[in-house]
Amino acid sequence: RILTGQSTAITGSPRCGKTSVLQYLTAPAKQQEFYGKDAEALIFSYLDAYNWGTDFGPLQFWETALRPLSDCTETALSQAYQNCQKNQFGDYALEKLVTQIKDTNQRLILIVDGFDAILNYPFQHWNAAFFGHLRTLVSRSGGGLVLILTLNGPLSDFQKAVQELTHSKSPYFNFIYEVRLGALSEEAITELLKLGDERFNEADYQLIREIVGGHPYLLQVAASM
Repeated sequence: RILTGQSTAITGSPRCGKTSVLQYLTAPAKQQEFYGKDAEALIFSYLDAYNWGTDFGPLQFWETALRPLSDCTETALSQAYQNCQKNQFGDYALEKLVTQIKDTNQRLILIVDGFDAILNYPFQHWNAAFFGHLRTLVSRSGGGLVLILTLNGPLSDFQKAVQELTHSKSPYFNFIYEVRLGALSEEAITELLKLGDERFNEADYQLIREIVGGHPYLLQVAASM
C-alpha cells in the first residue's frame, strides 16, 4: 500500500503491536528489501500523537509533519517547503507543496501513531476545517502524500467520534483502508516461545497460550516471568 500510494489505518487493542509495525516498516535496514528501487523516493515522517500537549494544534502538526522536507536538496521542492513555512502552512501553500512532492516523483509517508489521542485535546484546535483539508490533501495528491495512522479501536469508531467532535456528518476518513491487528495464532506463539530454547517445556507452552489468549504484549510479559 505504501508503494502504491494508498493510505492505511492500523487498528487494534492497546499494546497489540501497532507501533512495532510502524517501526518495522520504516527501519532503514529494511528499506531496500521492502521498497526496492522506490526506496529513495519515499520520505517518512513520524508523529507521536500521545506526546502532543494541549497547545499542539494544526500549525504544530504541519511543522512537525513536514520537517523531513527541510533538508531536501531538490530545488523546486525546497522552495515550495520554504514558501509553505513562510505562509505558516496555510491551506493553499500546503496544496502547492504536496503537488510539488508528486511532481518531483517523491512520496511523503506521513505516519501518525495513536491518532485517536487527538480526541483528548481542545476542540478549537482540531476542527472540521483541519480534518476536511487533511482528507483533501491526501485524496488529491495522486499518491504524493500517504497517511498511515494507528488507532486503539476500529476506524469506524474514530470516524464517528470525529464527526461528533466537529458536529459534521462528513466522512473524513473514507479514503483510508483499515488493517486490523488481532491475536497471534497458536503456531506463531509456539514459534516465538521456541526462541527461549530449553527455558520452556510443553507444559509451559500450554499454560502461556491459555493465559495470554494470543495478545502480543501479554505473551511477552508471561514469557518474561
